[in-house]
Amino acid sequence: ISTTLSLQDNFSNKLASITNRLTSASQKMTDFSKTASKPIKTPNPIEPKVDLSGAMSSLDKIDSAISGIAKTAAKVTFTGLAAGATAVAGGLIASVKAAGDLEQSVGGVEKLFGNAAAGVMKNAENSYRTAGTSMNEYLEMATSYAPKLLTDLGGDAVKAGSYVDKALIQMSDNANTFGTDLGSLQFAYNGFSKGTFTMLDNLKLGYGGTQEEMIKLINDSGVLGHKIKSLDKISFSTMIDAIGAIQDKLNITGTTAKEAATTLNGSFTMMEKSFKNFLATGE
Repeated sequence: ISTTLSLQDNFSNKLASITNRLTSASQKMTDFSKTASKPIKTPNPIEPKVDLSGAMSSLDKIDSAISGIAKTAAKVTFTGLAAGATAVAGGLIASVKAAGDLEQSVGGVEKLFGNAAAGVMKNAENSYRTAGTSMNEYLEMATSYAPKLLTDLGGDAVKAGSYVDKALIQMSDNANTFGTDLGSLQFAYNGFSKGTFTMLDNLKLGYGGTQEEMIKLINDSGVLGHKIKSLDKISFSTMIDAIGAIQDKLNITGTTAKEAATTLNGSFTMMEKSFKNFLATGE
């Protein structure tokens, strides 16, 4: 019996110890739970910071770029409009001037050629193809040569108009063949009409700029059927015929019309003169 009582006492003591330990553990768990449920306090709360300075700088740059593009576009548009307006104004001024010059030239042709003026005008209309000139350029030269030709031909305005056309085509053919400046050839022909031959060599036909060389050219051409020793009775129209004959022999005649139809340079010249006609006439 004493042994049994001793075992009961030991068991009771151990059970009491285990119970105490479990109670202590349970209390610790409760305390931990209460502590965990409380918010954590920090001495210096950390607030999230976002650096937007880079983004704002980029936005400023984009805004500046867009503003720049808008300003540039506006400037280009305005410049374009201004240039367009200037071009239109320039075109109108050129057109008015060309029309005025043509009107003056037509008046001179009608006065000098009388009833034959219509034929001269017809040739002038086609001169951008045949003589490489605009209508006004053709008529200006026609009025320049008319007085001398009318005198040489006894006032025959039809023949005078025909010789004007022949002379201008000769000059253009020569210029297109040799690359000579047309203006220098016009000066040369003006000189011939006044008895001055210093510019005969401008034609590059193998003759120098003297009276003797013009005599030689006329004799070589054979247009008179006999030889001459002076130019006393030689008309300007005869000189035109002689130059034409020499250019025929050298295959120069017809160069302008041929180039206008077959070469790029000739086509551009024809378009240029045609455009000048358009400015003056609107056609």
